[in-house]
Amino acid sequence: MSRPSLSPMSLFTRAGAATTTISRKGVIKKIIILAALCQLILVLFVWKDSSRVSRNLLEKSNADRLVVYNSVGGANNLAFINHSRITAFPKEDWDCLIFMYVKEDHISDDDIHLINLRENLGCTVPRTPGMLWGTFLQFITPTLVANYDYIALVLDDVFIPNQGKHPVNIDKMVKTMEERDIHVMTPGIIGDTYGFINKAQEQGLDECIAEASMIETYLQIFTRDAWECYYHMLHYTGAKGWWYDMCYKSECPDFKLAYDFSMFAYHVDKENIELPKDEIVNTDLVNWKPDPKVTENGYFDSSSIHPGKIRERLNCDNDDPFTLKEIACPSPEGGESDETSQV
Repeated sequence: MSRPSLSPMSLFTRAGAATTTISRKGVIKKIIILAALCQLILVLFVWKDSSRVSRNLLEKSNADRLVVYNSVGGANNLAFINHSRITAFPKEDWDCLIFMYVKEDHISDDDIHLINLRENLGCTVPRTPGMLWGTFLQFITPTLVANYDYIALVLDDVFIPNQGKHPVNIDKMVKTMEERDIHVMTPGIIGDTYGFINKAQEQGLDECIAEASMIETYLQIFTRDAWECYYHMLHYTGAKGWWYDMCYKSECPDFKLAYDFSMFAYHVDKENIELPKDEIVNTDLVNWKPDPKVTENGYFDSSSIHPGKIRERLNCDNDDPFTLKEIACPSPEGGESDETSQV
C-alpha cells in the first residue's frame, strides 16, 4: 500500500513542532543546569560558613587554666569582666566561661561588652534565666576541668585592679601556690562580709601571705584537685551558694587555703562602695555604677533562702574561721620572710 502524500503545509507544521519540542527541551535543560549551579553555590556558601564555625568550636585550646565568672545579672558588671579578662585572665592563658542568669531585657545580646567578650576575648556565655549561683557551680564538673591545672571562680561584681597601691597579679598568685604548696588562694577582698583585711592587720599580717581555714567566695583560684573536692560538696538544695565556703575546710581538710594581703580586689555589690580612683585611671570603669538588683524569679526573695540546708547536710562546723597563720611576710630588707608559728 502506498503512503499518503504530505502537503508542503503539513511538512512545515511538523517541522515547526519538532523545532518547538527541541527548543523546549533546551530551555528545560538550561533551567535544570542553572538550578543545579545555584544549589551548588548555596551548598558551598553554607559549607564555608559552617566550617568556619566548626573550626571555632573544635579548635583545641592550649590553655591549662579556666576562669569562671558566676553569675552575671547586670550589664554594668560586664565591664568588670572585660577588664579582668584583659588584665588578669588573658585568653592566651585562660579559657573563659561566663554564666548569665537574666533575659535579654536585662542584658541585650548587642551589649558592647558582651559582644567583645564573645567575639574578641574568647568567652563562652550560656544564658539560663532564673538559675541560681549555687546551681551554676554544679556545671563545673571534674570532667569539664580535667584538662586544667587551675580553675578561677570569680563573682561578676568583683573589680580586679591591675594598678594602684595593691594591684592583683594572678600570675604571681599561681606562682605562689606552686612554690608554697597552696591549693586555694585569694587576694584580700575589700567589701567582703567578714573583713579579713582588717583581721589580718589586727593579727600583724598586713601585706602577708597567710594560711586560712575559710575563704569567702569572691575571687578564688583552685588547683584541679582542690576544685574536685569542692565540687563534691555541691547539692541542689544549695542553689543560693551559701555555706560552701564555710564548710570547705572541714570537708576538704588536706587542702591548704591562703590569702595574699599584698593584693586587694573589690566586692562592689554594696551600693555604698565606690571604685577607687587610682585603680580605674585610663580604664572604661570611670563612670561605672552598680546595677539594680534582679528580683524576678525569686532571686533575692528571702523567703526562699534556707542557708542552713547545706550546713545540716554536710554537718560541718568551722570553729575558728578567722584566725590566720603566717606563711610569708615582707622583710624589712625587701623580699619575703617565712614563718611557721601562728600569730
